[in-house]
Amino acid sequence: AALGRMEVWAVDKPATVPSHACGSFLANSLVTLVEAQEGLPPRSLVACHRLDRLTSGLIVLAPAGPPAAWVRNRIEAAGACRKTYVAKVRGKFPASSVEAFDRWGMPESTVKSTGEKVGGIWW
Repeated sequence: AALGRMEVWAVDKPATVPSHACGSFLANSLVTLVEAQEGLPPRSLVACHRLDRLTSGLIVLAPAGPPAAWVRNRIEAAGACRKTYVAKVRGKFPASSVEAFDRWGMPESTVKSTGEKVGGIWW
């Protein structure tokens, strides 16, 4: 992949792999693994948005600098994108909406059940 063109990588990030190098994950982050696979120099790609280490899902990588800033601005534009988290719940999850709170007890989001049961797990 040549970094002279505007190229982005849309990567299906598995859970347990951090998006970028941090803490004890200096060599085995998603960004460093993609750089190695694509034959790119270290620190040539950056993640254009956050996805926590224990969360799997699509993450967009772009060349560091102005290309990444351009992609990040498009992602952050009002209404351009949104994240949806899906969780497996053992047992019966309430059919109604449940308010989720952050670690300080402040309302963070509303959790809704789809009411679908797949393989003994409620979605």
